[in-house]
Amino acid sequence: MQELLAELDLRTSSQGDFDFLLGRRRVAHRRLKERLVGAHEWHTFETDYECWALAGGMVNVDHQCLEDAAFLSGSEAPFYGVSVRSFEAATKLWTIYWLDSIRARLEFQVAGAFTGHQGLFYGTEEFAGRPRALRFLWDLSNPEVPRWEQAYEDDHGDWETNWIMEFTARE
Repeated sequence: MQELLAELDLRTSSQGDFDFLLGRRRVAHRRLKERLVGAHEWHTFETDYECWALAGGMVNVDHQCLEDAAFLSGSEAPFYGVSVRSFEAATKLWTIYWLDSIRARLEFQVAGAFTGHQGLFYGTEEFAGRPRALRFLWDLSNPEVPRWEQAYEDDHGDWETNWIMEFTARE
């Protein structure tokens, strides 16, 4: 992960990078049904989303809930997810932590930064009993509908996108 972070251009990274998420949004999700097996079928669903800034913008927190989450958790209980993002001025890197109702603990996920209309963030996540390189890609080329993608690195060094979210403003 350190070598991927070292390749990032941090000159324009700032504590305002995630301001585009602040407020209430509707999120359209596409989540790959099976990961790292060459699958092409997706679960599609929507969630309500809210994001707010803390500590003068150095931190932001978001929350979303999926009422019918049996395909995610195997339970009829709603699925809750919370992201906590913090900006470190000295390194100009954002660190993203995740908490959900399945794992029920706050965990480091990725670190990275924005360059122009794109944000790249890298980490490691356990999947199918082994650690996998994890990448978040933020695409802000359409400011009306920011897009987030999550990908795992496969055994051949290629990235497989397994989750896509598109954010639209709520009135």
